[in-house]
Parts: sequence; structure tokens; C-alpha cells
Amino acid sequence: MKTGTSFQARKGSRSRAGRTQAEVMAVFVLLLLLGLSIFSLATAGSGAYKRTNAARSAQSEVRVAMSFLQMKVRQTDASESVRIDQNPVNGQNSLVLSETFSGRRYDTWVYHDSGLLREVLVEAGQTFDNAMAFPIADLEGFEVRSNPTGSGLIFRAWSRDGRDRTIQSQVSMAVRSGGVR
Repeated sequence: MKTGTSFQARKGSRSRAGRTQAEVMAVFVLLLLLGLSIFSLATAGSGAYKRTNAARSAQSEVRVAMSFLQMKVRQTDASESVRIDQNPVNGQNSLVLSETFSGRRYDTWVYHDSGLLREVLVEAGQTFDNAMAFPIADLEGFEVRSNPTGSGLIFRAWSRDGRDRTIQSQVSMAVRSGGVR
């Protein structure tokens, strides 16, 4: 009788060991699936955050550029002080604001080059390069032109967000000094 009992005890322990191993494998597979789900959710959330942050940054840069341009024109708006000219760096249209200090004439150039809206203050007629300029905003592009009547300016700035969409703004403003040269 002892022989039969020991055989059944061994058979039962093997059966329980098989069940235990299957249960451990099932738990392991479930934990693996849960881990993969959490990882994919975190990756998707991180990507969404980066895209949202890039869109906010692009919008902010465009707004900063437009605000800066409006402020500069309002500060300098006097007779024959506002003009549009081709800058010596890349030949594109630039905003040029002229002022006289202590009998000397100075030009403030606002232009776009190498992905940045830049500003440089030089004595009238002096050439300049990007090393002399201060960066204002990180922009994909910038345009300045006079309005059809010549009595004001039209600024357009744009940048790309995290989804390769263009964020842009256009401002048209009158010039109190009577026009743009």
C-alpha cells in the first residue's frame, strides 16, 4: 500500500508543478503585455508633448517678431525715417529705420537671414554682416513690403510647428510719418 501511495503522491506533485509553471508563465506574459502597453503609452504621450511644445514655440516666435516690428516702427516713426531696402547680407527686403543722434545719422536694419529675424544698428551707409546683428526671433521666413498706397507697411512672418504646419502672421500698419520711402 505504501508503494501505491508514494506513486500517487509523486504523480500529484508533478501535476501541481505543471500547473504552477503554467500559472507563472501566464503571469509573466500578462506582465510583459502590461509593460509593453505602458511603454507605448508613454512614448505616444512624449511625442504628443513634443509636437505641442514645438507648435507653441513656433507661435511664440511669430508673435514676438510681430510685436517687435510694430514697437520698432512706432518708436522711430518720423518724417523720412522708415524705408524698405535690400540688405547687404542676402539682398532681401529689409525694414530700415533711420534716426539722428548728435548730428550723425544711424540706420537700424531689421532683416531675416539663416532662420533668424535680426536687428543691427549701424551708421548710415555702413555695411554690416550677421556677426554684428542681434537675433530677435527664430523664423522660417519674413517679408516686409509697403502697402499698395505707400502709406504703411505689411509684415509677414512664418515658422513651422512640430507637425510641419506653417504658423504665420501678417500685420498691416499705417506709418504716421506720411509714407514709406
